[in-house]
Amino acid sequence: MSLVPIITVICIVIISLLVTKIAAAMLVNTGMSDYTAKFQSRSAFTGCGFTTSESELITTHPYRRKVVATLMLVGHAGVITVLASLILTFVNKDETGLPWYYSVGILGVGIIIIALLASNNKINNYLTRQVNWFMVKFTRLHVREYSSLYKLADGYNMCGFFVEETSWLVGQPVSTSAIKSADILVLGIEQPDGTYLGTVTPDTVIKKNDLLILYGDEVKIAGLKTQKLKTTS
Repeated sequence: MSLVPIITVICIVIISLLVTKIAAAMLVNTGMSDYTAKFQSRSAFTGCGFTTSESELITTHPYRRKVVATLMLVGHAGVITVLASLILTFVNKDETGLPWYYSVGILGVGIIIIALLASNNKINNYLTRQVNWFMVKFTRLHVREYSSLYKLADGYNMCGFFVEETSWLVGQPVSTSAIKSADILVLGIEQPDGTYLGTVTPDTVIKKNDLLILYGDEVKIAGLKTQKLKTTS
């Protein structure tokens, strides 16, 4: 059997993962939570068609509808190509090629390696930052500094807030920044290398490219982008 169909399938799987990753990042930048964006992008790409209340977040937003519609089209073409390649793998007989069980083994090992790489947090964080940089650099859609993780009553929210390199928060301790004066709690900090600080002390310094896990009023959290520095005793 020829290795060409096997290599084709592996390449399509890699491209599919990258496409859904990019789409999820684009949905996050419209304000969706990271988990919801990943689930909806994979659902749209595979055509599973899950009907959940979260799907209303897609249909009521024009940009999200455009992203998901493109995913459906690309996903449909990708599934057909994968099926065609798999059929060719087992139908074509080539006396000079590898036995069928070798091809199955190569395909299985390739998919396992791809799955391990796709579940690696450091790789995911790196890809997310590269996608965000590309979107800011080459598109009109700017990265949103915060995304909702869990919406509560009376305007309170638990959010992930990304600290850009030019943010005035860079270099500021949590205890002396406007975060404290706005009654916003810092629940944790995810650093660029993937390290998560689950216990934030008053002396913890905010660094560039940190992802702050915040709890507080959604309006005040959104205002952290332009709010001027206020020190508190």
